[in-house]
Amino acid sequence: MSRSTIRNIIISSVLFSVTGIAYFLMLHQVSVEGDRLGEEIDILQEHQAQEASYFKLIKIYESSKKDREELNNFFVLSESDSIDFLNEIEDTGSKLGVSINTNGVQTVTDSTDDSEWIEVDYTVKGSRERLQQFVQVLEQLPYVSRLVSLSMNGVTKTEWQANIKLQVKVLTYDE
Repeated sequence: MSRSTIRNIIISSVLFSVTGIAYFLMLHQVSVEGDRLGEEIDILQEHQAQEASYFKLIKIYESSKKDREELNNFFVLSESDSIDFLNEIEDTGSKLGVSINTNGVQTVTDSTDDSEWIEVDYTVKGSRERLQQFVQVLEQLPYVSRLVSLSMNGVTKTEWQANIKLQVKVLTYDE
C-alpha cells in the first residue's frame, strides 16, 4: 500500500471515530433532554390538573353560595345571633300562651368533639297542653339544637311548670 492510501485510511479512521463519538454524544444528549422533557410534561400536567381543580372549586363555591347561606341560618354565629335566638324563643312562648323565664345562658364545650354550644335554662309555665306544644316547637327549631333536659311538674290542676335545658350549636371555623 502506498503512503497516500495509508494516510487516507488513517484520516478516514479518525473521521469515522470522531463521527461515531459525536453520534453517541448526540444520542446521549437527546436521551438526557428527552428525560428532562418528560419531567417537564409531568409537571405541566400536574399544574393543569391543579388549575382545573381550582376552577372546579371556584364554580362549586359560587354555585353553593345560596345553600351555604341557608345552612348558616341553622347555627348561631355570633353573640347577636344568640340574642335573636333567645328573643325568638320568648316570642314563640308568648304566641303559644306560656310564660318563659330565662334562668341562665352559658357557653359549653362538648367533650366528645370539642364543639361549642350555647346552653339556655328556661322555666316555662302554662297549661300542660301548651307546655307540650312548646316543647314540640323547641324540638323542631330551625337551628342545630338539642333538648338536654326537661322536667314537667303540676303546680295546680290547670298550671304546670317545666324546667328546660336547651343547647344550640355555635358555628365556628377552624383558622
